[in-house]
Amino acid sequence: MKKNSLNFWSSRAKHKVIAGSNDPYLDICETNMLISFIPKRKKKILDVGCGTGSFLQKLVKKNKLVKCIGIDFSKEMISVANKKNKDNSINYHTLDMRNILELKKKLDFKFDYIITKRSIINILSKNVQLKILDNLGKLLNKNGKILSCECSITDQNNINQHRIKFGLNKIYPPWHNLYFSDNVIKKKKFKNIKLVNIHDFTSTFYFVSRVINALINKQNKSKLHYSDKLNLIGWKLDQSLIKGFSQTKIYEFKKK
Repeated sequence: MKKNSLNFWSSRAKHKVIAGSNDPYLDICETNMLISFIPKRKKKILDVGCGTGSFLQKLVKKNKLVKCIGIDFSKEMISVANKKNKDNSINYHTLDMRNILELKKKLDFKFDYIITKRSIINILSKNVQLKILDNLGKLLNKNGKILSCECSITDQNNINQHRIKFGLNKIYPPWHNLYFSDNVIKKKKFKNIKLVNIHDFTSTFYFVSRVINALINKQNKSKLHYSDKLNLIGWKLDQSLIKGFSQTKIYEFKKK
């Protein structure tokens, strides 16, 4: 499965403008939300599963940072990232996040913020996902934080309950993803990190797009598009207006 997943992501490096998501509006929202957590002063940042490097490249334009490192298990992704990179403060390396402690051995510093953006969900084992999160804590400075922007099966299940009520098909994670369970994250006793908060920041959008807009398009027998007007309206609404449907969340951890 790992080999198939690697081939999948390596192919996306060549053919996709946004390597990690098909929805450009969702990608912008996730990026801006993550950046909003990071102070506009010098910090050391690690992007785990950096893909083609888009996040760090956008981050350094807004925040002045001491050092940024991006890692990804796909050589093709890292190759694209290096070709795009024009900032001396960013370095990209090929490394599987399962072996993240190898990075700790090579560096003489730790990080103030570690970012994951739709990357840990590509690990198809709950226990390995949790181990990776805990190991990331070993790379944090004192008071350092992990901002893990990942998908929640908890809220996808809530979405599906309402889709079923309206005769819509259930939606599922892609074959190469294992979404986070909020309860599992909350109950896990990590050695190196502590859960601070789970930030729901896309709930209204997901309800509007995956339930209301999907139903309207089904009734009109029209094809769904990310740029549908109702989806764009969903982004402009207060995301706390409709709660419990934030399929994408930021899981915030701090170093113990």
